[in-house]
Amino acid sequence: MKTSSHSIALLIPYFGTWPEWMDAMLVSCAGNPDIDWHFISDCGEPSAHPPNVYFHTSTFQEVCTLATQALGFPVHLTRAYKLCDLKPAYGLMFSDLLTDYDFWGHCDPDILWGSIRKFMTPKRLDRYDILTTRKKALAGHFCIYRNEERINRICLETADWKQMLNDNDTSYMLDEAFFSRRIEDYAADGHIQVYWNRALATSGSDQKPTLLGGQTLHWRKGRPFDEHGKAVSYRHWLFKGRPLIWEKGRTWNAYGQEMMYLHFHQLKAGFGPCSVRYGDEPKKMIVDKKGIHDV
Repeated sequence: MKTSSHSIALLIPYFGTWPEWMDAMLVSCAGNPDIDWHFISDCGEPSAHPPNVYFHTSTFQEVCTLATQALGFPVHLTRAYKLCDLKPAYGLMFSDLLTDYDFWGHCDPDILWGSIRKFMTPKRLDRYDILTTRKKALAGHFCIYRNEERINRICLETADWKQMLNDNDTSYMLDEAFFSRRIEDYAADGHIQVYWNRALATSGSDQKPTLLGGQTLHWRKGRPFDEHGKAVSYRHWLFKGRPLIWEKGRTWNAYGQEMMYLHFHQLKAGFGPCSVRYGDEPKKMIVDKKGIHDV
């Protein structure tokens, strides 16, 4: 549902079982009531969720059928991670969901959202056609596109897309690598305006101090090394053990810098049960290498 000027819809096809941290993510979505999320999934609708998060029942095969119809060639994906190679086509594939939105985007589920509108400002949304959270590259975990045919159809010019999509043994990260180069060419020619001026989300480096929590670092040749003998930067050592923080709808990385969201992709492998449940209305959550906790 369109809720404001510069309305934004974020699309997440997701299949299998909801992740352990789903409730925590939904709490963070509730803190952005003028952004809509649309899950296309076979996981079932959670019993409680914010009104700006929508769930559309679909199978993985049905999404592949939508891709075939939108792209004009057969798309036969065999694993969900290959959806990364399909993300730039979501504006065409899910156009029926996007009619009333000014922008559509793709994102990942392993995220706690901060204040999106603080970073996606009216001034930026007026000026730019594509906005993302990596510097000089598109981010698969967040990229929004002006919902216009001239923008949505750029993806159709991707060379060898048919071959890359149907090569199920390889993940090409087309949403970030290949498509970034295509967008860079378009921007250089003046056809579109792209906001990728600075990093707005946690990177792998931002998660490194959190991963180092509990480790005994060793000094050798004037610098720190972790327990596996890998060199550690001085910055990571200085902030060792610092968690990522969500508090009252805003997010900070391990260095205390406010970010648009916390992408915890390098931390989640070690997560235990999540203590946050949607409806608990936590004031603060921390993300460390053991999981997400309300405090």
